[in-house]
Amino acid sequence: MITYKKTFDYCATDAELDNYVHEIVDFLMGDIDDEIELYLEEDNKHRYITLNIVNQSLH
Repeated sequence: MITYKKTFDYCATDAELDNYVHEIVDFLMGDIDDEIELYLEEDNKHRYITLNIVNQSLH
């Protein structure tokens, strides 16, 4: 499993978060059999994205 984590300011737009995820997915497009898990959390000051890419060939 490959995990990407990034912290954004709370005022970051949904478009910025979406762009971050799309850049990673577009870069890894060669492995279309992989499963992607996306988690979004936020608090008063930050928004957090965790993107897990599970390689199906490891199972």
